[in-house]
Amino acid sequence: MLDRGLQYDRRWMLVDDSGQFISQRSHPQLALFETAIIDEWLFVSYEDDTHQVPLKDVGEDHRQVVVWDDTLKAYIANAEDSKWFSDRLGMTVTLVSMHKDSHRPVDPRFSVSQKEEVSFADGYPFLILGHASMNLLNEKVTGEALLIDRFRPNLVFEGGTPHVEDTWRSFSVGEVAFHGVKPCARCQVTTINQQTGAQGKEPLLSLAKYRKLGNKVLFGQNCLLETGGTIKVGDQIVVATQGEPPLPMVE
Repeated sequence: MLDRGLQYDRRWMLVDDSGQFISQRSHPQLALFETAIIDEWLFVSYEDDTHQVPLKDVGEDHRQVVVWDDTLKAYIANAEDSKWFSDRLGMTVTLVSMHKDSHRPVDPRFSVSQKEEVSFADGYPFLILGHASMNLLNEKVTGEALLIDRFRPNLVFEGGTPHVEDTWRSFSVGEVAFHGVKPCARCQVTTINQQTGAQGKEPLLSLAKYRKLGNKVLFGQNCLLETGGTIKVGDQIVVATQGEPPLPMVE
């Protein structure tokens, strides 16, 4: 467990010729890339083709990249790795990984120690979401039930009531302690089917009816790390402190 997120999580990124990050917001076909970590390799599959990238031996070449309002240094992957992605996307992209000397602070308005950092993720190193929240959403959506992968959480738990995670201010998962700092505002990426790349209106259509605060739709809780360690599937969650939810609890 690292302060920027789970090990290897959101440490790789594709950028265009200007160094600007690309995402499913503008390129929904990115949903069709599947990844797996095996030994010291990152395996990426697209349709019937699989490519592998070394996790650690990335060389020393680097460039400046842009993630939202942040400009930071990133290692440049092997040219063959970038070409593999470029060929499948039909555009020139460069594969980069997080540089050891790069620092990307989280929004100081929600920082606990004013020292927390984030990787290439949108804004926070951890996102927790309960199955109860997902089950409630699926009772409200039109059409087929949705999978939780649309929301890209890296901490998922069973039990509790819908959106109880919104109230968690400090909690632990196994031996690792976290701070819940703000609800996650959701974007159009959640409307992309992660198995097909097709885009629709759900879940934002349904979420806007009961999870809207101002002009934002909230689903899941952004978190920061307090103390590191190892977590594993089946670890117990212990909530130390709670606060008021940002929205009325709906069941």
